[in-house]
Amino acid sequence: MHYRPQLNLPYSNDDLEGILDDALRVLAQLGIACEHRGTVDRATAAPGVSHDAGRLKFDPDVLREHVADVRRRNAALSDEEPDFEALPAWCCLNYADPETGEVRPPTTEDTVQMTRLMDARGCGNWSVPLVPADVDPRHATLTAEYVAMKHSRALGGFMPAMDTTEIEGLIEMNQAVGRTYHLVEQVSISPLRFNDLGLASALQFAGRDDAQVSLTGAIPSVGSTTPFPVRSALVETVAEGLALSLTTLRLGLGQGGFGAGLQAFDFQYATMPFGSPEAMLYSAVSMQMSAFLNGRPSRFGGFRSMARRPDAQAAAERTASALWGALLGARRFRGCGQLALDEVFSPQQAIIDDDILAHVARLVRGLDPLASGGSDPVEQIAEGLQMGTYLGQEATVRGYREFCHFPALFHHWSVDQWRTRGQPAVLAEAWDRAQQQIAACEFRLPADQEQSLERIYRKALRLVS
Repeated sequence: MHYRPQLNLPYSNDDLEGILDDALRVLAQLGIACEHRGTVDRATAAPGVSHDAGRLKFDPDVLREHVADVRRRNAALSDEEPDFEALPAWCCLNYADPETGEVRPPTTEDTVQMTRLMDARGCGNWSVPLVPADVDPRHATLTAEYVAMKHSRALGGFMPAMDTTEIEGLIEMNQAVGRTYHLVEQVSISPLRFNDLGLASALQFAGRDDAQVSLTGAIPSVGSTTPFPVRSALVETVAEGLALSLTTLRLGLGQGGFGAGLQAFDFQYATMPFGSPEAMLYSAVSMQMSAFLNGRPSRFGGFRSMARRPDAQAAAERTASALWGALLGARRFRGCGQLALDEVFSPQQAIIDDDILAHVARLVRGLDPLASGGSDPVEQIAEGLQMGTYLGQEATVRGYREFCHFPALFHHWSVDQWRTRGQPAVLAEAWDRAQQQIAACEFRLPADQEQSLERIYRKALRLVS
C-alpha cells in the first residue's frame, strides 16, 4: 500500500458526456465565425462541416467520430507518468532586475543572458523568456529569434509573427543554423470565432519543409468571453476546442487534440488573476474535461501568480497553484520565472520555482502508511527507550536518506545556524545560483553559422521596416 495525495474531481462521467452533448449542439446551431476562404474551402471539402452566413457549422456525428479517433490514437501512447519538470516562461515584456530590484523593459543583453540561463537549464522548443525593448518594435520578434539562434540550442519560435517578409526572414535565420522555424498562430478567439488573418498567415506557410506551422486555441475568460456559470463556460470552451481540432486536421496542420483551459476574470482590475482560488478551481474542471476528451490524463500545469516581483505574494500563489496542479495530475509546469500573468520574467523566481516544484514533487510521491522497516514496533520502541533516542536505529538512518526532502534553496536552518552562515537571504542566493547557471551555458554557434545568421538577420531588419 502506498499513499499518494490527490484531489477529487468535480464531474461524473455522465456530467462530462452532458457537457460534450451541449458543446456539439452549440457547433451545430451556432457554429464558429470564419470568413477566410481557404479555410472554409478546406474545412467543408469533406462531409460534416458547412458554411452558412459567415459561420462554420459542424455535424455532431462527425465530431464524435473525431473525438473517438483522437482517443484511439492516444490509447497507443505510453501511460508512463512523466517526471516533474519546470518549463520555461513565455516571452515576457518586463524584466525583474535582481541587481536593482526594478521591474523595467528588458534590453537585448537582458534577453541574451536570460536565454543562456534557459539553455543551461535544458529548456527548448519554446520562446525566449524576454522580448527586447531597446529595438524598433517591428524588429522585436526578429531580434528575439536572433538571440535564440545565437545563444541557445533549442529555444526559438512561438512569438507573434504575421508579416510575410518577417516570417521569411525568421525561416531563413533558422535554416542558417540548421533548424526549422516554428510558426504559431492563435486562431481561435472567444466567443466562437476564428482569426481570419492568423489562418491566412498559417496557410501561406503550411506544407513547407522549412517551417513548422501550428494553430493554437482561445483563452476563454469566464464572465468576459464566456458565460459566467462554470458549466456554460465549459460548454463554450469545449465547442471551441472541438472546432479548432477538426479544422486543424482538415487544414493538414496536425492530427488534432483537445484543450479546455478556462481562465478566471478579475472584474475589479480587468485581468486574468493567475494563482487566484477561482483560477485554480477552473483549472480543475479544465483538466478533467481535457482528460475526458483526449482519453488520457492532462499532465500540464503552471507556476501562476500576479505578483510583479519574487516576493511573498509570488511565493504563496505559485506554491498553491503548483501543488494544486500536481494533486490534479500535472507533472510539467509552464511559466518558470514568469510573473504578473506573463508580463514579467525574474531569474530569481526561476530558481525559487525549482525548490517549489521539488517540494511539491516530494509531497505527491507520498508514503507507505503501513511501513515498519521489517521490525516489530514494540521492539523498536523498547530499543529507543534503552538508548534514550531513535537517532542511531538503522530504520532512522535509512529513512532519513530515503524519505526526507532536502531543499536546495529553502534551508531548514535554525536561527543560530542561519546567523553563523552570515544571515543569507533567499533572493540573494537565488540570484547567485542563476548567475552560476548562466555561466555554465557553454553553447556557441560554429563561426560559419554565426556569420550566416548575422547576415540574414541584418537583411531581415532592413526589409521589415
